[in-house]
Amino acid sequence: FFFKQKTAYEILSGLVGSEMCIRDSYKFSPSGMYFSPEPSDNRLDYEAYVDKFPLNPLPEAFGFHENADITKDRKETNLLLSSILLTQTASAGSLEKSFEETINQMAESILSDFPKPFDLKAAELKYPVAYEESMNTVLTQELNRFNILMRVITHSL
Repeated sequence: FFFKQKTAYEILSGLVGSEMCIRDSYKFSPSGMYFSPEPSDNRLDYEAYVDKFPLNPLPEAFGFHENADITKDRKETNLLLSSILLTQTASAGSLEKSFEETINQMAESILSDFPKPFDLKAAELKYPVAYEESMNTVLTQELNRFNILMRVITHSL
């Protein structure tokens, strides 16, 4: 028994680092949400610890950067659009549209609902950039960023 325990300890310390094996409440992620729980003889303590985890784990739970969510979301969006197009039936009496035509029609529908860009000149006249009014500077900068974002989205659709 002692030999197995000693071997397991040596293997674990080599794989995950000795700091984790020695220190209680070792943080597995930068946010600190995922950590090793305090030792306990009560099963309910461990259940309470696990119940604190979010239903949909963050990428850091698997050792990924938080931007991994973007890739996952893009894949889910593509899957959703593909599923919608597969289940969509052609209306009676009309010719079936191609995949590209349907996607273009959806993009046009989304673009028609998009807000118009902000008029930066009017905003700068109404809220002039001044040292005493720093929020005016922030406002015009954010309006400009929003307009840039809207341009990128519009061109990508």
